[in-house]
Amino acid sequence: MLISEFQEELIEQLEKKEVGRVTTTLEEYFELLPVYEGTEYNLLYDNGETILTMSIASVAHEAVTSNFIWALNDFFRKKDDDVGVFGSGRVIYVPDCRRSFVPDALVVFGEEEMFPRKGQIPALLNPKIIVEVQSESTKDVDFGQKLSCYKQISSVSEIIYASQLQPLVSVYKPTQNPKEWLVTDYMSLDESIKIQDFEIPMKEIYRKVVFGGKKKK
Repeated sequence: MLISEFQEELIEQLEKKEVGRVTTTLEEYFELLPVYEGTEYNLLYDNGETILTMSIASVAHEAVTSNFIWALNDFFRKKDDDVGVFGSGRVIYVPDCRRSFVPDALVVFGEEEMFPRKGQIPALLNPKIIVEVQSESTKDVDFGQKLSCYKQISSVSEIIYASQLQPLVSVYKPTQNPKEWLVTDYMSLDESIKIQDFEIPMKEIYRKVVFGGKKKK
């Protein structure tokens, strides 16, 4: 099937079901990816299928994401020039799952390991910290497919899930047993989230986020 035919099929399904799915190879997915770059659509790969969804985020989602990126940048730029902090413009690929994802934010330590894509910027293989901001429409995928695949990335030291609806941040850390992960939940604006060897106040993460009609400063 031609790339243009994949596009037509995805858009047609999206209009009917709010999500489009077509069977593609990984190479075909990477050829489709630049078509939707910078648009209101989000394109993912799931074990032989390319999935198209709308990617317009809420104000709260964007606020929590930008606050996380700011806090991570603020710490790491003072500590190590060999650390990169990125927003949702980076695609990561998980070989063990044969799936690609676009986290809301991520951190890379040292040299980037890349998965080659014909004619396109390679996908990242070795994120150190992954940040996902949940909404009601994405939580099933976030806690289902994404989390189980993220746990299979050997370079990962923290997987951070943050709610945009209430003060709630969960930090997943690997243990010596690959089947066991330590999970710490932060549910108060008076707490501080422990990441690596520093802390981020919950008040900073939820700065300018509205809960129940009250704006957090």
